[in-house]
Amino acid sequence: MKTKNILRAILASAFVLGTMTMTAQSTIYVHQKNGTSIPYTVADLDSISFNPLAAVTPDYANLTLNEVNGNGGVNKDAGKYVELYNKGNVELSLEGVTLTYGSKLTWTGTAADVIAANGYKVILGAKSTYPSMSQGLSANNEDVVLILKSAEGVTLETYSKPLDINEGYDAIVDKAHEKIAGIWYYTTATGTPGAANAALEAGFVAFGDEASAANPPVIIDPSVDYSVLKLNEIASQATDWIEIYNAGDVAIDLGGCILQDAKGAAEESIIAAGKIIQPKSVLVLEGEGVDFEFGLSSGGDDVLLIDPERNTLDNITIPAMVAGDSYARSTDGAGAWNKINPTTKGTTNN
Repeated sequence: MKTKNILRAILASAFVLGTMTMTAQSTIYVHQKNGTSIPYTVADLDSISFNPLAAVTPDYANLTLNEVNGNGGVNKDAGKYVELYNKGNVELSLEGVTLTYGSKLTWTGTAADVIAANGYKVILGAKSTYPSMSQGLSANNEDVVLILKSAEGVTLETYSKPLDINEGYDAIVDKAHEKIAGIWYYTTATGTPGAANAALEAGFVAFGDEASAANPPVIIDPSVDYSVLKLNEIASQATDWIEIYNAGDVAIDLGGCILQDAKGAAEESIIAAGKIIQPKSVLVLEGEGVDFEFGLSSGGDDVLLIDPERNTLDNITIPAMVAGDSYARSTDGAGAWNKINPTTKGTTNN
């Protein structure tokens, strides 16, 4: 690092003084006191400065607990582990990150601990040498509390579940560790340390019976571009319905997307899997408990469309309506909103 900073200073001085003419392929040699030289190509340099690069503070918002196994199977203690997942798009340093087991500090990340973008870090749960936990996980059906903290000591996530002697708990969805898409499940299947968690299968049982194989959570597909989804037409009189428009070029399963009114998350509805909206087409979601539970106020309300990772895709404040009214865009997926009568429910607004 010191050599590179010296090189940058030399290059900066040279450019300022106008003493060098360079191209991207020009090579600079830094001669060391030991008689050796280090070559650098101009094209490989990111920037030139007299000062070293400022340290980058890791963004721990994307670091989550992802899988826990307190049994180890045939490997017994050696097979116990806690898995971390980085749902971000950049590599993350784990130096200083801690894992507390109960009230005891049991693991601290070192400078060597990094987790790749969309990657995994497995911390062994048996008492042994690095990178294991200093306190072994129990498989005696007792409550286990794991607390994941950032290097600054901020709690990122708390896991509190009994670890059954048969297996651990598996957060089925890697891309979001939230209520709808990161429910912790007990599974009799083989764990997946260091790899993507398995799809929900028969035999998976949700802790607290929050869901089951018969009523699975939505599996988030990171390849889906939900940003092409737009609110398109809404009615709040007699019967409530919300029309969505897909401006994209591929069909999208709306499963896991969220609808809210002015009450926000307190009464939100999660769209069930299997609601497929074709490209450049509309899909109507019915109220009254069919596709969403909350009721829209005929005197005016807010409507929000949110993706499975809780990013707001579109929102609109609708006015008061009477029978036969709807509030619609002048053009599908775009254009100004206007109150119309009759409605164009399920058809194009163009």
